[in-house]
Order: sequence, then structure tokens, then C-alpha cells
Amino acid sequence: PPLPPSINDEGLHEFEMVARQSERSPRRKFGPVELIVEASFTDMRHGGDGDVSKAYKFLNKSVEAKIIDQPFPSSWIATTAPIALGLLTDVITEVAFQHGKEGKQLFWPMISAMISSWCNGKKQSTGAAQNGGNGDADIMVWSTCEALVRTSCMELRRLFNRLQSRVGAMDDDDICIEWANDIFVLFLSCLESTLREQEEIQSKLLRLKLKPYMNENNGGEANGDSSESPLQEQKSEDDVDWLDLVPLLKLRSISAHCLQQSLSSLDVPLLKLMQEAQISKVVELLDKSRAMAESAVEDGDLNHAFKEDMLSAWGVGMEEVGEEDLVNLAQRSTTQGSAMFFLTQSAGAANSIINVLTDLYRCTAETTDQSPVVEWEREKFAAHNLLDIIHDILTKFVDSESKEGHSVDPNEWRHAIEGTGKVAIYCTSFAGVVVGILKAMQGLEQGQMERLKSDFFPLICSLIRVQSQDIRGLVQKVLLNKFGPLMGIEPRAVA
Repeated sequence: PPLPPSINDEGLHEFEMVARQSERSPRRKFGPVELIVEASFTDMRHGGDGDVSKAYKFLNKSVEAKIIDQPFPSSWIATTAPIALGLLTDVITEVAFQHGKEGKQLFWPMISAMISSWCNGKKQSTGAAQNGGNGDADIMVWSTCEALVRTSCMELRRLFNRLQSRVGAMDDDDICIEWANDIFVLFLSCLESTLREQEEIQSKLLRLKLKPYMNENNGGEANGDSSESPLQEQKSEDDVDWLDLVPLLKLRSISAHCLQQSLSSLDVPLLKLMQEAQISKVVELLDKSRAMAESAVEDGDLNHAFKEDMLSAWGVGMEEVGEEDLVNLAQRSTTQGSAMFFLTQSAGAANSIINVLTDLYRCTAETTDQSPVVEWEREKFAAHNLLDIIHDILTKFVDSESKEGHSVDPNEWRHAIEGTGKVAIYCTSFAGVVVGILKAMQGLEQGQMERLKSDFFPLICSLIRVQSQDIRGLVQKVLLNKFGPLMGIEPRAVA
């Protein structure tokens, strides 16, 4: 077969023009690689000679005859996207890492911009300050989707893994520290942008949903400060259906959760390269994510919005809801309601904070080696923050379990700890986090446990009566193996 033509080939342009006439083709413009791939597939399906410049002739016939089902509606996302971004990660770790500062300056700006845009989309400043606004307003010029969000977060996690395996192996320790800080800054930027957009979308959704009721209460007049809601913004909001914002809010929650999971790759060698300001910012953002999500769980208007969104997807209006719809809605709300989304986000944030702070606390206890390290008081910082969040989580967990735990199926506790739970209440959603806390306590040195025993002991005792056998078993191990030696009792194995 002949070599692929250039991207400016007239035959390819003709193929794209005909392909976009199909109802199942994307409305957007084809990318260069995507265009050649789609033309090649069309040529192969129709037994062509391999000349993709003439593939439009086959497409003309297929459009007129029938539309052939494709395995994926957006095949480039399902096939090309993960491989393409994964290849860029490989370029960084296998090529750029080996070329020091020059490799970082050449490759990193392009790849970090790609990961950021796939995670949060692309925005463009409209220069609102020049038009009488209070400042530059950013508008979304390219929106992402859940598949790309998950792909970008997975590659960010791979970057952490790859760099971690090379700590101490690079020729220049300063370059290693620079790489670690750059990747960490990218993570912070993505998470901060995600949380900001989640907050804005949630606020706008509730404002639009409650606007009719607010107007009725105020005699038809808009409520709010006009300085905070310019006329231009109000006008654009009038054209937005609040139901269209529910999927966007779900996507931001998923994005935050996936970003938080990417931190699970962090371990002591990489944390030794982090500066205090960066770790402090991570804890601040994760705590913000946890607080935002827990507040959203308690918001009745938001819960109602998610239910209306489900009914809308079924083609049922609120005035048409029947008994069967109510039963289905109650069943689906446990897995697709607002509580499940935001409790998952909150638990993920809490778990990431616990992991980061525990590893940070263990940094000083780890055996010193030849790997580079940025010096600051990690143990003091970690101990203070660790106590605060552990106390908050365990107090809420015990309170929720005492009120709702008796109604939870014993099997659900096991599923909850494995991360496959389907009951949207605090105690089951945070069961895995509590297990992580207990395992983290088991990993502490006796000297560290000695310093924290007066704070940890009452919290551990409060878990003795919970319904989960897995949690009670870990409580037994912590009491015997960590607090026992403090009282002169030798640790022993527990089945």
C-alpha cells in the first residue's frame, strides 16, 4: 500500500467533510492522527487498496446505504487517548529524566499542559476588566470528560511512581528535587482548579434551582448583590438549565476523587524531596475537598437536584412521578444520589491526608540512605495535623455507627472496607479510612507511639463496640502490639 498522505491532502479533507455528515460522527473537527486512522479503517472495511486518499469514495456509499456500528462512540478516547498520554509519560521518565535540566525545559511544559487540560479542560481569558467587569473572566473553550479525567489522573500517578523509583539514581540531586517539585506543583494546580470549579458549579446550580422561589418571596425581584452578579452574568444564567449543571458537578467530584487517589503512590523517598509549603498546601486542599464534600452531603437542595436529574434522564417530570418511579428513585439514590458521590470524595480526601501525614511522620524514623532530602521539621508538622484529622474522622465515624450501624448488613461492612460498598452513610463510607488509620498506627515506631499515646488511646477504645469485625480485629492488634509494650506487656501475634 502507498505511504499515508500529508494532512493537507484533498482526499482526506473530502473524507472528513463526508464523515461529519453522518449522525454518529463527532461534530468537532477531526484531529490529524484521528483523521488518518478513521480513513484507514474505512478503507480496510471496504476492501480498499490501502490508499486512504480515496477512502471518501467508500464513505459516500456507506452513508447512503447504512451506518455501520462502531465498537466505541468516541473511539479515540477509548483507544488512542490512554496510549498517547501514556507514551508522553514514558518520554518523560525514559528520556527527559536522563537529560537533566535541558530535558525538563524541553518536555515538561508541553506534557504538563496536556495533563492539566485533560483533567480540567481549557480556559481562555475574555479580558472582562476592559469591558467594565471586575477582572478577567475565564470561559471554557474545550471541555473534558470522565474518561479523559481518569486517564490524566492515572498518568499523574504513574509520574509519581516512576520518579519515586529513580530517587537517588539521578546524577544530579538538584534536578531530582526540581522534577519532584514540578510534578507536585502540577498536582496542586489541577486539584485547586477542580475544587474551585466544583464550588462555582455547585453554587450556580443551587442559585438557579432556587431562583424561582426566591423571586416569589421577593415579589418577582431578583435577590442578591448586583456587584457580585453583573448583568452580563445574570443574562447568561437565564439561558442555562440547572439540570445541565448536575453532570458537570458529578464530573468535578470524580475529578477531585481521582486526583486524590493519585497521591496513593507517594512514599517516604518522594516526600523527603517536598518542601514544607507544598505539603502544607496539599493538606489544605485535601481538607478543603473533604469539608466541601461533607457539606454537600448535608445539603437537601443538592440531594433533591440529583434526584430530579435521575427522573429527567428517565423522561419523567416531577409532576408525573408515580409509585413505581419513587421506588426506583429510592433504590438508585443509594448508588447515584448526591450522598454517594460526595461521601466517596470526602473519604478519598481523608484517606490521602492520612497516608501523606503518616509517611511524613515516619520520615525521620526511616533508615538514612544516600537519596536526596529537603530538610524541615516534618515530624512536628505531621503530628499536629495527624491528630486533628484522626480525632475528627473517628469521632464522626463512631457517632454515625452508633446511630446507623445497627441497620447495616454485616456483609456491607466487608464491601465498604474493600471499597465496593453501596450504602451511602458516613460510617460505611469511611470504614476503609478507619482501617487505614489503624494500619498506620501499627506502622509507627514505639517511640512515636509513646509521644501520641494519650491522644490515641481514647480514640482506639471508642472503636471497640463498632459492628465491623475487621475494625474490631485491628483494634485488638493495636492495643496488644502498640499499647501493650507501653505497659510492659510483650506484643504477641493475633489470628
